Amino acid sequence: MAKKRTGKKAHRRLDTQDVQDFLEQSTREERQGLVVDGVPDADLFFVDKGGEETVAAAVKAGQLPRSRKEAARNKVLRSAAILAAPHNAIPAAKSVPRKPKGSVLAQQQAAQQRGKQAGAAAGKKGSAAAAAAAPSFDVWDDPSEKGDGWTAGLLPNKRQKRGAAPSVRQRQLAAAAGGAVVPVAAGRERARAAVPAVEIDPAGCSYNPDTELHQEAVAAAVAAENRKLLAKELEPVAPPRTVDYQVETDELALLQTLDGGAGDEEEEQQEEEEQQGSEEEADAIGATAARRRQEAEKKTRKDRNREKRRREAEDALEEQRKLKAQRRELQSLAQIQAELEEEEAEKEAARLRRKLDQEERLAAEPPRLSKHRFQPMPLQVLTSDELAGSLRRLKPTAMLAKDRFKSLQKRALIEPRRKIEQKKQGKRVEYVHGERAEKAQERQAELAELRAARKKASKAAKKAGQQ
Repeated sequence: MAKKRTGKKAHRRLDTQDVQDFLEQSTREERQGLVVDGVPDADLFFVDKGGEETVAAAVKAGQLPRSRKEAARNKVLRSAAILAAPHNAIPAAKSVPRKPKGSVLAQQQAAQQRGKQAGAAAGKKGSAAAAAAAPSFDVWDDPSEKGDGWTAGLLPNKRQKRGAAPSVRQRQLAAAAGGAVVPVAAGRERARAAVPAVEIDPAGCSYNPDTELHQEAVAAAVAAENRKLLAKELEPVAPPRTVDYQVETDELALLQTLDGGAGDEEEEQQEEEEQQGSEEEADAIGATAARRRQEAEKKTRKDRNREKRRREAEDALEEQRKLKAQRRELQSLAQIQAELEEEEAEKEAARLRRKLDQEERLAAEPPRLSKHRFQPMPLQVLTSDELAGSLRRLKPTAMLAKDRFKSLQKRALIEPRRKIEQKKQGKRVEYVHGERAEKAQERQAELAELRAARKKASKAAKKAGQQ
């Protein structure tokens, strides 16, 4: 067994006075600050000589003015800055493009920053430079040869389709502003009917049309009116507010007023009591039989084990049946692939049919913008009696406002509306306090007078009979 050491360790007799002095000094400096009396000047200060060389080089290169007067002369006047501000404005896009991710976003931000810097530099040069940078348009240019032409800068910006290339107007404005052209993000556009602003009526609607064309136009107008009448006839009919009722022809009322109704009610009550008693007896017999059957069908452990083995065997057979069906499906992969392709072809055909149906529907009527359907304006065709063959004898009609309103609805620019008919005011009933009681008293007085007259007449008849 090793000898136990009972003496003190040697490291406890080490001198730590210098460490404690250093810690106290650092703590004092942190609280009171550095004692600068014993620090040399080279550690506290330094002479910066690089600024003079940089400023001299900038003045020599022309980046900084040589004097304050020259700097004041180089400043842009406030009036010139105000005149140059509209030319440096960047047009705002109608639809906010989606923010791309990654390096594309960084590239667009850099392009926008360069555009802003170029606009600021153009503003410093003055309004003359900004006017020179503006796009110029040729008034006598042929727009059919060069797309939009000079009208693209004068007309308002049309609604651009998503995913389409930027127009001439957008490219020119972007070039004038010094920015990049941002295309509109691709996406779904609301379907809109391709209807012209001004529709031309058929030739049969003219003031002096051909006979065949006029008959065709009249037939179309008559067919439209017949369709309206047929649709009105097929509308559901509201139930009547009042129904004629006669007590003599009502079988239910006659049965209720027949004599002997009290006896029938007593017989029905007795039958109900007998039926209720028989039902209670049957319920008691059924409960007793069920209890006996349950006592006879008590299962032993052997029966439970047998049922458990049977259920396990059925589960195993079901699992084997599923595996066989899965193997059969794996063997018929080619057939499944053919079925999937056929299903995809059917879906594509259905999609094309829906697209064609939508196009036909848009050609026939505008899209639904409200709960009301669009009602087209009736065809303005003259009858055979109204045909005069001359514009002088043509009957004038004020239809311009209605025609323009229907055109806006058909082009899906405004929603279809329905004329709100004024509701008919109901019959006003004036109530007079106490009028009902007064009428009742008057009728009671009339009845009393009639009774008195009847009694008087009967007395007179009796006296005449006795005489």
